[in-house]
Amino acid sequence: DKTDGHEVTFEQFVLSEKHMSTASAADGSVISWEKSKDTYTASAGGKTYTFDAKHGTLSRPDFKTPLHIELTRAAIDNEVAAAIFAPAYKYLAPVNIWKSTEKLMKVSDCKTSEHSGKAVLTVKYSAPQTDDLTAEYTVLSDGRLLVSASITPRHSMVRFGMSFGLDRSYDNIAMYGRSGNENYTDRKS
Repeated sequence: DKTDGHEVTFEQFVLSEKHMSTASAADGSVISWEKSKDTYTASAGGKTYTFDAKHGTLSRPDFKTPLHIELTRAAIDNEVAAAIFAPAYKYLAPVNIWKSTEKLMKVSDCKTSEHSGKAVLTVKYSAPQTDDLTAEYTVLSDGRLLVSASITPRHSMVRFGMSFGLDRSYDNIAMYGRSGNENYTDRKS
């Protein structure tokens, strides 16, 4: 894809999309996000999810660290070396600009909706280098969580994604990508 003369993506691969069926909870109850001060909580299928509107994170008892949006990555050697020779570059490097943006990101609005056996929490964030930053958390009746996020950056980004930590008791994990090893942009397997 090309946007305003800038390459946005290349050589991405699409994971096969699963169309998930939804239904009312087994006991006939309605799944919804319950608001309490700065948190929203939804439970279904024996799982409970809590969204912290103050910090913009989603947690579950078995998450070691909460699910959160990431706008940056670690600095690469060239960025570190450039800062040695030109100290001002440290503040102008894209990775540091987005690191600052991530720290300044705040929840600006939360909306909930319930339909077809699922509870949806749509969260809008305000952040300096963005025109639009939104995440949507959907809890299905069987306890599965669907997460989507979108961003409209004002200039090129170094990374956009989400991260969370799992408890060490999880030992059966599927990797979607080009293996669990270190990857480079020219890797094809």
